[in-house]
Amino acid sequence: MIYVLIFNRMENFAPPCSSDATLKGKFDNIGWEYGDLVDPGKSQRVKCKSCKRVLSGVVFRLKQHIARIKGNVISCDRSTPINQVKCKRALEEVRNMKENKRKTLEESWE
Repeated sequence: MIYVLIFNRMENFAPPCSSDATLKGKFDNIGWEYGDLVDPGKSQRVKCKSCKRVLSGVVFRLKQHIARIKGNVISCDRSTPINQVKCKRALEEVRNMKENKRKTLEESWE
């Protein structure tokens, strides 16, 4: 899906890329506080604002990078403890939502 960003509805929001307002993704995600799109036409590459490293996989991996979760990405050596906690919580929320959705689907089939 393509989302058109409406900036006046989001307070204190810096767009992930200033060159184009029509981009892929959900840019109200907390992960966009920590990175920018490298190329608006290719939304699979993002640059960390802290260490300037370019990552593939966009917001999920960017949050892992900031939270210093090893496995899929290299940890950001410049992320603060506060930012690490924010990103870890955001990743846990997504995991919990997916788990709850899975349980609901399983219960509906029983």
